[in-house]
Amino acid sequence: MKQKIMMLALITICMMGFSCISFAANSNTFTFTNSGITVLEASGSGYKIEGTELTINESGTYTVTGSCTEGSIKVKKETTGVTLILKDLSLTSSTTAPISLNKSTKTTIEVVGTVTLTDKEDISTEDTNEDFEGACIKVKSGSVLNLKGTGMLNTDGASCKNGIKGAATSQITIDGSITFNIKAANSGLAADGSMILNSGTFNVEAEDAIKCDPDDDDTESLGDLTINGGTYTVKATDDGIRANGKLEINNGTFDITASEGLEATYLVINGGTFVINASDDAINASNKSTRYSMKVEINDGDITIKMGQGDTDAIDSNGDLIMNGGTLNITAQSAFDYDGKAEFNGGTLIVNGQQVNSFSNQFIGGGNFGRMDGNRPNRQNGEKFIPHELPVVNIDNLIPPINLSGEKGRLNASEWAIEELRKAEKNGLIPASLANNNLTENITRKEFAHIIVKLYETLTKSKVTAVIQNPFTDTNDSEVLKAYQLGITNGTSDTSYTPDSLITREEMATMFERAIAKAGIDTSVDISTEAKFSDDSEMHNWGKNAIYFMAREGIIKGVGNGLFDVNGKSTKEQAILLSERTAEIFAK
Repeated sequence: MKQKIMMLALITICMMGFSCISFAANSNTFTFTNSGITVLEASGSGYKIEGTELTINESGTYTVTGSCTEGSIKVKKETTGVTLILKDLSLTSSTTAPISLNKSTKTTIEVVGTVTLTDKEDISTEDTNEDFEGACIKVKSGSVLNLKGTGMLNTDGASCKNGIKGAATSQITIDGSITFNIKAANSGLAADGSMILNSGTFNVEAEDAIKCDPDDDDTESLGDLTINGGTYTVKATDDGIRANGKLEINNGTFDITASEGLEATYLVINGGTFVINASDDAINASNKSTRYSMKVEINDGDITIKMGQGDTDAIDSNGDLIMNGGTLNITAQSAFDYDGKAEFNGGTLIVNGQQVNSFSNQFIGGGNFGRMDGNRPNRQNGEKFIPHELPVVNIDNLIPPINLSGEKGRLNASEWAIEELRKAEKNGLIPASLANNNLTENITRKEFAHIIVKLYETLTKSKVTAVIQNPFTDTNDSEVLKAYQLGITNGTSDTSYTPDSLITREEMATMFERAIAKAGIDTSVDISTEAKFSDDSEMHNWGKNAIYFMAREGIIKGVGNGLFDVNGKSTKEQAILLSERTAEIFAK
């Protein structure tokens, strides 16, 4: 009787009141060691063993345990109905992925106990090794993975590439109460096609932590990510959680530290608790997919955002920004940047400790510049001024300019700044000393002197030559001396300029105003008629007129909540863009 059962392809159990349920006859237990694989309780013939490589080629349930420093498991192409029970398993591979689900397979992986998978492939062999997979678990094109269980899954792709990676049109679904500890050089948990994360605890450290990101030439993959629950602790050097298409978060607890926290073309938050610490944009809707319009939509949830200094936006939507409910608590220089419509329909909105009831669009630069639009007053005054309306920056069709490229062609400037940097370069406003710098870094007093001299020469259509005796002991920079000679800048003492200290927003506004005035343009302003900044008392007498003049002209505005941020800093690209915009307004 036993032999007959083992020969059957399927065992079918029919019980009164229940449907008939079919189980795969293959039910095997495999134990990995460094010397080979042993088989226990084997039934059926749905597998193949070659040394320490196990290949599954028929549907069935396969339990795998043991430890091997050079072992792997593969599910053969187009094999479906496979359940892999990983029980207290440790697998490392330096030649391929520890687990590979080949094309068009359907596999359930159940994690029991502690499972550790380590990918030690040589990344330099990616193009020459046909077995290279670049992931601890590789889900190949068109394959479906359902990952569940109650154990702990450690995936280490830090020395190679990825943790868990799905290729084109792959689908990954995660259920159960697994604790994931994922480290990766590139992507922690990713699929080109789609992912649904229902539950689990996720601790992810990677360049991009969790994402659905098809290749540029992949027109079939959805790039959609849905999160219904779980606990997420994410540390990413680039993107925390990203979907090229739609990112829908319905529930969960999120602690995200990243350059960009959440990103998608269409990003909708229906619930969950979030703490996001970002150095670029915390929540970003950008043009990644043609299947959706760009939008950030918040319907519920408790969201706390803490932003770094510089060109950072708490929420940056290249389309619409809609809030219907929930709590959004933001600490940032620039809270919102949106290019479409903005609707605040409900919920609690707090910006820098103050509850507000609308979205203030602060455009680029952490609110450092204010929005340049048609609301700027027309400052035409006889023949002195030629007002210009600045074009809308379209970053979707940009080609990086050669002179703004660094090593290996990587642009050393923020994407939003490229179009105006290109204009500044054309107009001769980028000093040679900054042409190939990392323009996202904060600017020093010396570097800003180079920019302000270029601006003055543009405004006056003249060339400046330094002819004074150098009063400074800490610099002999020719552009600093030119700016000092013109009366645009002063030293920090009679003999010091402090060239390498970072310029403050007050100093920068003052130097801009002085350059404009030295070019013969009236910069007087009746401060008593201007709306006061809340940090007015922190301004120096020498800087106050300049600040209110530059704010009135719409060039440098506040950072939100009525603050000018007197001692705040700016990046090199921000300073160049301010120079370009000043020239647009005041060029003769």
